[in-house]
Amino acid sequence: MMLDAKTIGLMATLIPSALAVAMWDYRRTRKTYPGFEQWLFAYLFFGMGYLLVGLRENIPAFFSIIAGNCLAVYSLVLMNKGINLFFERPPDRQAMFKALFLFYFIFQMYFTYIQPDIKIRVILLSTFFILMITPSIKHLYKSAPPYLQKISRSVAFILLISCLLNAFRMLHVAGMQDSDNVFSDPSLSWYSLLFIACIISISFYFFFLNSARVERDLELAHQELLELANTDPLTGLYNRRHFFEHATAELERSERYGLNLSILIIDIDIFKKINDDLGHAAGDALLAHAANIFRRQVRSFDLVARIGGDEFVILLAEADENKAHGIAKRIQEAVEQSPLLYEGLYVKTQLSIGLSSRSEKDEDLGSLIKRADKALYTAKDLGRNRIVTASLEGRAQIQTLQ
Repeated sequence: MMLDAKTIGLMATLIPSALAVAMWDYRRTRKTYPGFEQWLFAYLFFGMGYLLVGLRENIPAFFSIIAGNCLAVYSLVLMNKGINLFFERPPDRQAMFKALFLFYFIFQMYFTYIQPDIKIRVILLSTFFILMITPSIKHLYKSAPPYLQKISRSVAFILLISCLLNAFRMLHVAGMQDSDNVFSDPSLSWYSLLFIACIISISFYFFFLNSARVERDLELAHQELLELANTDPLTGLYNRRHFFEHATAELERSERYGLNLSILIIDIDIFKKINDDLGHAAGDALLAHAANIFRRQVRSFDLVARIGGDEFVILLAEADENKAHGIAKRIQEAVEQSPLLYEGLYVKTQLSIGLSSRSEKDEDLGSLIKRADKALYTAKDLGRNRIVTASLEGRAQIQTLQ
């Protein structure tokens, strides 16, 4: 089967133009990113170029040969620019593309009016297609972020096929004896059909790239909302809500597998005085400073949260009373030995800590926290700067940092 040149030209006009309309409607109704508009106009110019080429028997040669082919070549410049914009890359050297485009225009003029040669014009067109497409292949293969690599490399592969098709066309035409057969050769008809198929495929992958980026942005926005909902904005620690949700699950896990679990409730000593003497900005800085120390002193799987004011809670997974006490002492010493430097002043503070460890008699998380909270108030009543360990019987082991 062989399609005549007019039918192929009509397909090369209508299909890219229809794709440009579809991309315009997509851009009008959905979120798109920089670069998508350049792809849209690339398809529009490609279709317009082939429309002019297809009218070569009805319009002057300048429009059908020069303008038509130049529009097709310029569509590849737009495609490359769109790829750079979409992947937020520095633009390619536009001077190089402008120079290539100018050379192409001059050569087309020369081999159309001064020394007419259709074979050389076809070879030139294929050569410049390859020169324009090659940078796009490189960027698509190397520049895409990991979550877009699979799609972008598929586009690069299709563009590589289109380069090979142009190379075949160039070599095939160069070996032809009769220039009059350029547009009627069966092999070149198949080349044109395959090239149009590549054009169609690439457009769908542009849609896929944009949609994948939208999905990624929605996922990141969702994660940011979750973080805002679960994080204390001042200290960056988890908030009360997140702590109780996850601590309850951790307590159930420890009960199911018979694992140790301990709770520390921490209060910054004389915090109100610091606020009153130095101002609330100093108090906020102290809270953030203490939070950073807590994070550094616990294990990666421990849960640290600010539950209100200057009060913090730490859930120590798989930690018995002795191990939890060692961690509490390490935190206490780190805070005392690392005063906050605020506006040229060193702000020293200490901690009161209440500690409770899970027992089979604990009914829920609330009873465990209640005992730790009671131990904390005992530490404060006894003069602060203490670690108090609560027991189920209400007895307290009181240890003061030396």
